[in-house]
This record gives sequence, C-alpha cells and structure tokens, in this order.
Amino acid sequence: IWDWIDQGIARTDAQGRKWWAYGGDYGDQPNDANFCINGLVSPDRTVKAATEECKYVFQPVVVESYHPDKMQFRMKNRFSFRNLGEFNIGWTLIENGKEIGIGSLGEFNVLPGESKLFAVDYDLSKTTGEVWLKVSVKLAKDELYAKRGHEIAKEQFLVSSAKPIQTIVSKVAVQVFEDSEKSMTVGAKDFKVTFDKTSGYLTNYQFQGQDMLIGQLKPNFWRPITDNDIRAWQVVKNLSDWPSVVTSLKLVQMKVLDEGITKLIIADLKSDQGLNLQLSYKVSGDGTVDVNYQAKIGEKLTDPLRIGMTTEVSGELGLMNFYGKGPYENYSDKNHAAEVNIYSGKVEDFIFNYVRPQENGNHTEVRWLALRNATGSGLMVVGKQPLNTSVWPYTAENITKAAHINEIEPAGFYTVNIDLGQAGLGGNDTWSWRGIPLPEYHLSKKEYSYGFKLFPFAKVKDVDGLVKVARK
Repeated sequence: IWDWIDQGIARTDAQGRKWWAYGGDYGDQPNDANFCINGLVSPDRTVKAATEECKYVFQPVVVESYHPDKMQFRMKNRFSFRNLGEFNIGWTLIENGKEIGIGSLGEFNVLPGESKLFAVDYDLSKTTGEVWLKVSVKLAKDELYAKRGHEIAKEQFLVSSAKPIQTIVSKVAVQVFEDSEKSMTVGAKDFKVTFDKTSGYLTNYQFQGQDMLIGQLKPNFWRPITDNDIRAWQVVKNLSDWPSVVTSLKLVQMKVLDEGITKLIIADLKSDQGLNLQLSYKVSGDGTVDVNYQAKIGEKLTDPLRIGMTTEVSGELGLMNFYGKGPYENYSDKNHAAEVNIYSGKVEDFIFNYVRPQENGNHTEVRWLALRNATGSGLMVVGKQPLNTSVWPYTAENITKAAHINEIEPAGFYTVNIDLGQAGLGGNDTWSWRGIPLPEYHLSKKEYSYGFKLFPFAKVKDVDGLVKVARK
C-alpha cells in the first residue's frame, strides 16, 4: 500500500472512451510509467479488491474457530478503548446461496484486548449442501465515518460439508460422427464434441445445435502480467521459458478408447523445454466431458504463473454464476476478505479494469462456474477440487498489449480460464525482489494434476436449477 488513490489523470480518446494517463503519457522523459498508480482505490474512487482485503486485515475484531463440531467460536477485541458491547454482532447461515438461519449475540460485552467464547445454536442435520456461517460486527449507531449498520469486521466458516448424492449414469451411447486425419467428432443426439488430432486439444462443443465452446481448450501457464510481476518479480526475464512452452508443445500420441458406452480420449504432449503433459477426456452420453490434466515439469524449467487451461466460449453466454470466493476478484495471497457464496451477474460484472490493463477477475475456491445465454442454456464447469476461474470479454493477448483501458477491445467471445491455481500477486514492496509472492504462493512443484467436468444444460434460469446441475 502506497497511496489512497491511484494518481491517474482522466483523458478521453477520439472515440469518446475514458482512460487514465500516467507517467510518459505527456511526453515527459524520464518517467516512472504507472508507478504512481499505486492506490487502494482507482482515480475515480472505485473500490478495488485490495481495498476490501486491506479492510479485512486491519479489522478491529477477530473471530476464530474454537470447537467446530459444537459450533463454538472465540471473538477477540482488538480495539484499545472500545467494548464490543457497543456494536451489533450477528450471524448468518448460508446453504447453496440461500439464507437458512440468522441470529444475534445480543449485548456481547468484550473489553479491549480481551476474548470471549460464543456458540451458534442451529440444527444442521437436515441440510444437504455446504453450509457457511458468517459472523458480522456492525455499527449500532451513526458514527463520524459511517452510518449505522456499516460492517467493521467479519469472518466466515464452513460448518457443514455437502452430503453425498446418488449420481445418475447416462445410458446413452456415445458415437463417432466424423473421423478424419485431422479431427474427430463424437457425441450423441443433443451434443457434439470435436477434437484436433494434430494437437490433442478439444476444439469445439455444440449443445442442441448451439456452439458453446468455440476455441481450443488448451493448457495455460502464463497471465497478462501484473505491476508486481513487472517491477518486482521481473517475470519476463526471470520466467522467460514459460511464454513459449505452450506453442512448442507437440502431440506425442493420441488414443481413443471405447469404455462401454463412453469414449475416452487420451493425448500425451511434450514441449522442447521439458514439460510432459497428459490430457484425457471422458465423453458420456448426457454430454458430460470429464477432463483430467497431469503435468510433469522438467527440472530446468522455472515456476509457472498458473497451472490450468484456457478456452473460448460463445459471445451469447454472457450471464455468469459461480460458487466460490467473491464477489470481487481474489487470488491465493489476496482472498481473505472474499466470501464463499453463489454469485450471479453479467461476465462484465466480475472483471476489473486496472489503469494499466493486466491480470484480473480471478476467483479462488470455485466449486462450479456456469455461463448461459438469455434462454437459460449454457455450459457449466464443475471442479473435482476447488478451482481458480476467470472470464474475460477480451483476449489475454489484448490485455497484455494494452497500455490503457481504452485500448482493450471486446473480442466477440469470452475467454474462460479454468485453473488448478495461480501464483500469488506479491507486493511486500513494489520496487525490489522482496515484492515477489511469498514462497508458499509460488507454483514450485514439479508435478500437478487436477480435473473438472463440463456439463451442458438447457432452460435453467435460476440458482436452484444450477445447483442441481452442479450436483449431478
């Protein structure tokens, strides 16, 4: 944290698009480029995710789990002079995005610097989904800096895991529609999936005659670099092997196996730099594609910025729901303030336009992501473990090349990133090596594996319907 506000100056281009000028934009030499774009809020006072994270880290009340099986917790007063009895302290239970319980701690007196236990009394035996408890501390009256009801502290706990459900296995057989030297298309009545036999990648997904996935589902190890990536980590120099890894990946072999009524496609790939990658796709008759990813990173390769896959979906799939940490963007080392819940909106609601365009819009702990059109048809990604996901109306290449927000152009489709993880953002400082992510937020392992399923759905317009699809 350096400034409160990004020191950018409002400008308008010939097309009437607003952008923010920084060092060098007035012909000034020498300059520090966007170094003074280092505030907690944007030049127009838009709140950033960093603002929320800062507020959480600084919050004057800490709530910790004490006896999770009995839903007992400990609350610590970090104030120097105020009793917690001056505030309204309440709790809320959320299951599948819906409030199922609410309560208040009443006049909960805790002296400055002291701690006190409390318990939440609620029967969770009849719940079937994940249940999250949120404890919130709010102002009980208007104060100089905020009105009554303003939240000054919060914490969230997973208090009940989802109950297992019986899955229905499709009895529809997957057939081969087309098989040539360069590609193969498999599917059933309502869907078709196409694979490139020269790359080993899934390249197209059609459901009920509509294109859903329209670009290669390919491995991804890089990101549109952040300010800290440039100044502190200097990734272009220090991780210079990774940008070319994907382009040098070559298909070693591709196998198509019949597993009863399903098809299993296995692609083995290898790069010149020493990356070995296996991608497998199990296609079922209900349209489900079960994707598995295994990477072995050669000893001479540096740490990648992400472990994951990226693809493109139809520009009609502009409505987005996800179950994970949000609503604002969050990353492995900047996700304490974000809360696990189901969030809904347009794709554009979940991106963030930084003054200098860069990586943005990521969400951690994502259980599922759904993209749909106006009629309620779409594609869902369900992780076999919590994922990192982001969706942009732009391409990664456009974000990388743009120096200002007016230089980002809508692509006409959506870029979807489905990751096991992404390196942290760092920022202990922003001008030296100390600004790189802490070691625990690097992707330093030499072997990674993860998986997710692609589910098509039709005429689903509400969260309840999406939850049912996700729990198939």
